[in-house]
Amino acid sequence: MYISHRPNPLWPNWPLRSINLVFVVPNFEFWNFAITHKGAWVVRQLQQHYRGQVQAVGIPCEDLSLQFDRKLKSLTVTTNAITVFFHIRSFCPAALEEPFRARFAHHKVRHVFDVIDSPDMKDSYELPLDGLIVNSEKDKQECEAVKNSIETGFMCQAIPHSFNLPCGESKAGLLTEQGTEGFDFQPNRKLKLIIFNWASVLPLAIIKMIKTLEEKGWEIVRESNLNVDCSRYADASAGLAWRKTSQLGPRWRHSPSERFTNGVMMNIPTIGHAGMHSFKDFDGASEFLCWDAQCVLRKLDRLKKNPSSFSQAWKQLRRSVREKVGTETLLRQYASFAAE
Repeated sequence: MYISHRPNPLWPNWPLRSINLVFVVPNFEFWNFAITHKGAWVVRQLQQHYRGQVQAVGIPCEDLSLQFDRKLKSLTVTTNAITVFFHIRSFCPAALEEPFRARFAHHKVRHVFDVIDSPDMKDSYELPLDGLIVNSEKDKQECEAVKNSIETGFMCQAIPHSFNLPCGESKAGLLTEQGTEGFDFQPNRKLKLIIFNWASVLPLAIIKMIKTLEEKGWEIVRESNLNVDCSRYADASAGLAWRKTSQLGPRWRHSPSERFTNGVMMNIPTIGHAGMHSFKDFDGASEFLCWDAQCVLRKLDRLKKNPSSFSQAWKQLRRSVREKVGTETLLRQYASFAAE
């Protein structure tokens, strides 16, 4: 395999040696939608953007031994190569066992855990890791405070969820790219709110709020599930990305941001829960965050009657989300775990 030794502006501290990135995904199918976008999608993008410079593969944990020859054999075996194992949502101990350790005995090997939204972040601190991927800058600070007090060289990285819907922009959003009214408001025109929490049970206060909106003439639609229906978003006026149910305990605060950023990417002004750490990582986001249902009602009413009051914040938010969830930005962050 040809490895370029030219400086690559997309990869900071580009190492002058072969790079293998192995994404090890959980065995269970229930979380397949999530691991597709934090595993298979990343592998595909790395293969497309860095062909000839990096080898990237995705392997289910339970199939490591079965797929050893077929997939891992394709990896660079050059002495002194760098191989990074990304454990997606659950740690796979098989990657530390023979024959895998023997296979990569002459490599510089690193193990990185991507928590996504399943385990509590603190559960991962005891794992034999070299790095941790979290969902927000606040979680990154906590990770660095904990791990740096124990060992040096441990890497914490906040990598937001990619835009994971194959849909275009809404033509009915209450704000335009410039932050002004998305259309000439007509009093009798029906407005549509898309709720970006298809798999979650909404709190009672939000359910009551939805009934109030319906009484005011809003059409309320839950986002489509695994079978994506882009028609649901095409005429959405605004969106709501609320927190997950209390059954998760405090873990809901550490969840990824895609329920919020997906709406922004589709030109749908989206109100998010202010307790979500990841929602706060984007410029202008504070203007679109709420702690309770009454705040959501007030912001939606303001969006309807005075959308230009959101102008500056919306322009900032759109620009920030596009930059931070852009493919090149995300790949740079994964690449940083192979940096020297």
